[in-house]
Amino acid sequence: MCPLAVCVRGVVNGVALCTTGLYTDPRDREDAAMSHSTLCALLLATPGLEGLAPYADRLTGDLQALAELLGRFGAGPVTPEATYDLEQCLAGRARALARDLLEGLLNRLESDGSPQAPVRLCHEGGRYRRRGKTPNAVATLFGPVTLRRLLYEPLAPGEKCLHPLERRLGLVAGCASPALAERAGLACASEPQRAALARLAREHDVCWSVKTYRTVTAALAAGLAEQRQPAQGGQDALCAVFGSPTLPIFQEALRRR
Repeated sequence: MCPLAVCVRGVVNGVALCTTGLYTDPRDREDAAMSHSTLCALLLATPGLEGLAPYADRLTGDLQALAELLGRFGAGPVTPEATYDLEQCLAGRARALARDLLEGLLNRLESDGSPQAPVRLCHEGGRYRRRGKTPNAVATLFGPVTLRRLLYEPLAPGEKCLHPLERRLGLVAGCASPALAERAGLACASEPQRAALARLAREHDVCWSVKTYRTVTAALAAGLAEQRQPAQGGQDALCAVFGSPTLPIFQEALRRR
């Protein structure tokens, strides 16, 4: 058995207990910690997988859940119903894995000492000073993630605070990733509000209120109002809901459809 497979088995036997809290022996906790450290070491030692090492703590829980799903299916009778359930559960776990990795990556972008986190910042003629990080719920294709971003306070009174990371990521209305905002815009252009909200919840685990949904789609429409370009055929409605700060992304998405 390859070293990575051995480590995954250790995740199932040890880290499963760590993530659920079901310890029956003090050695279980040691085994879980060893599984995590072993996974981290293997990722660092495996060419092409080094970049995953910082997320080993997130990967262990997701690998354990995936292993449980596969094991449960293999141990039971193979039926159409069991196969359907497996596919649905795997899709959900794969989405959770992607969500964990995305959240981990985004929250490392403004780490201490990063050039993306200066103590002082100039923006459009104004000067700002760095404050602490505050959490913000962001809807993504894989579900909501918590983004802890730095706040920059203006030195001059009367100016608004800035969250530069949100600008760099292209968040729409401060609460939607570019890719999720695209899905919301397409849904807005093609189906009633209730159906659009149901689709976002079903396909992306994004349970927005009507107010949030309208805020995001309004931001898309407002962003394109001054830059609107002629569209052909049935794309007029789509163009009406896509706009800055992610306009180039949406325009490319329209060209691909």
